Amino acid sequence: MIKHIHSYRTLKKFTIGRAFLIIGLFIIPLLITCSDTSFDEDRYVIINVNFTDAAVTETNRLWAVILLNNNWTGELFRFSSSTNQIIVPLFKTFNLSDFIGYIVVAFDSNGDGDLTGEQSIGFDNIGPSNPLSPVTFLEIKTLSLNIDLNIATSNQGACPFP
Repeated sequence: MIKHIHSYRTLKKFTIGRAFLIIGLFIIPLLITCSDTSFDEDRYVIINVNFTDAAVTETNRLWAVILLNNNWTGELFRFSSSTNQIIVPLFKTFNLSDFIGYIVVAFDSNGDGDLTGEQSIGFDNIGPSNPLSPVTFLEIKTLSLNIDLNIATSNQGACPFP
């Protein structure tokens, strides 16, 4: 009888130990994943632009400009598109993990790349005479924004920067 109790206790300890091991194998990777706050891959901002006031072409492109300041200054970089969708790659080398910036979309009506005076709007329907709304890039994989650049339905105005 004593051997049986000893065997039962050993089996119980072994079973409990195995249960903790199995639980640990599932929980520890989750904890490590949750605590990892850095992305080791490129990220993207996808801007879908509602724009029907003119044809977007290879010459007359839509531009997304990332600014450092809410007063429409401090251009960091810009990307263009010949369609109504602008894809802005945030390469891992940019190290934008805590970056808060500002996005402006403009239409290049004459195709020369100079955006001064061109139809533009800031993220969150902000016109050029107003402070821009911030965009927090943080640790996003893909950020999708919808912007309306049409004259009749938005606060668009003349772009104040070249």
